[in-house]
Amino acid sequence: MAETISVIIPVYNERKYLKKCVDSILCQTWKNMDIIIVDDGSEQDVAKMCDALGARDDRIRVIHQKNGGSAAARENGVQEAEGKWIAFVDADDMMADMDALRQMAECGEKTDADIVVGNYRKLTDSGVTSVKEQEFFQLKDQDSTLFRFRGFIQNGHLAYEWAKLYRRDFLTKNHIHHTSYPFTQDRAFNLKCYLACPNYAFVDSGVYLY
Repeated sequence: MAETISVIIPVYNERKYLKKCVDSILCQTWKNMDIIIVDDGSEQDVAKMCDALGARDDRIRVIHQKNGGSAAARENGVQEAEGKWIAFVDADDMMADMDALRQMAECGEKTDADIVVGNYRKLTDSGVTSVKEQEFFQLKDQDSTLFRFRGFIQNGHLAYEWAKLYRRDFLTKNHIHHTSYPFTQDRAFNLKCYLACPNYAFVDSGVYLY
């Protein structure tokens, strides 16, 4: 049986895209999923929407918490996760392809990666952009200044939690947790990951719709 992927969706008053977000996960060809919707103190109608979505599929669990911010919601989801891999999907985003999780999981298993980084597209008023090019994907020396600069600063994609798979054992053994900050919460989490010397692997295709 394929390894379980825990997909964590933090939700705070997202009405417009939440159903589309969940639908994009439920339609994945990788069926062995543990989907955790974390309602971060949303208004009552959104909280009820989360519960209604949770009732659609027995792979979905809904957690309600007092508003504590996205970092607290993600951390709560991680503590409840059961999968070998963890993916974070923001409630106003979507998986861009039905094969997205499969591509990343198979890449992670093949390369024995700790973190699998996928590519992404953006949804704008003009439509969906082409895949965001990431030159640092081709860099072999992941300990180099160039890799860090391109990944965390110039392109920035290593700093985001979305469009990735994290090996849960890697996070656990290195005691990597989310910390609530007023901003750059994703970057803080991923810098903690980088300092633990993960093995990164990369999927060039657009797996995420931002």
